[in-house]
Amino acid sequence: MMAAGVIPNILGILLVLFHVPESPRFLLYQGKMDGVQKFCRRVADTNGAKDKLLNDGAVQPLDPDEIQDVRVTTQFVEVFSPSMRRIFIFVLLSWCWLAVGVFSQSFGYPIVLERDAELGFHDQYVLLLHLAAIEIPGIIFVIWMLENPSIGRKNAVIIFSAIAPLFAFLAIVLEEVGLIWFHLANIGLRIAAIVPYQVMYVYAAELFPTSHRNFGLSFGNAMTKTVGVALPILLMPLLTIWSGWIYVVIGFSGLMAAVSVFILGVDPSLQLPDTPLSAAKDASEREDERRYLLEKTPRRSSSSRATDVV
Repeated sequence: MMAAGVIPNILGILLVLFHVPESPRFLLYQGKMDGVQKFCRRVADTNGAKDKLLNDGAVQPLDPDEIQDVRVTTQFVEVFSPSMRRIFIFVLLSWCWLAVGVFSQSFGYPIVLERDAELGFHDQYVLLLHLAAIEIPGIIFVIWMLENPSIGRKNAVIIFSAIAPLFAFLAIVLEEVGLIWFHLANIGLRIAAIVPYQVMYVYAAELFPTSHRNFGLSFGNAMTKTVGVALPILLMPLLTIWSGWIYVVIGFSGLMAAVSVFILGVDPSLQLPDTPLSAAKDASEREDERRYLLEKTPRRSSSSRATDVV
């Protein structure tokens, strides 16, 4: 078991070390312009668009003063600024509700199978393998859906989040009917739960401005993993009472995710600042405009207000 956890990590490290290029953002901030140009050429060549590459991939170095300003910026505070507060809350709330559904099933379904006295270890393994393998076509469907211009990210998350409670209800009902039907309901539930969860990776990245994209995406994803770590502590007492509670939690989290996205959903076309400097400039301009409007608004005397009341 230890080897199964260590060997894939070693292979992953070797793959990243020898085949994954360095981030162009990092190279740009380090002033390694040749590396940035090489990366741009590689991307253009991979996409078959080498003839459309401007200046042969060459880019201008950043202004040292701007680099210093970006580095000292406290991004955690800035995501609560008026221009990004709603996006940050939307990503955290929606993504965490979706994580409840995904990780609750990952934790609870094996326990439910273990309680079936007729299922041996091999049978349990095969059923769990089905549940994991179904994520592959689910992710392929996500890729197709994200590339389809007629399907919005917001609608995709809402639809699949709303479908999850239906499969959760079927799992509760079909558990007494038979193992095959119960397992099929869990497979449908897995697709309904994993699709919107994966869509949020792209949706969140599109919503945050370029300067805060890495922080927003990383922080949001880290919070979903925190939810996954905390769930077993909350679910174990419920599972000791009734195994169906796991599906009640999944169904409720799906509804809450759909409601959160519907209420707080943000249009990806929303114009946002691309750098911390432009964000601060926009905030300053809005404050100047507010003060200007306050100064131009005539103040009414108490006598005129009294006349209006009469």
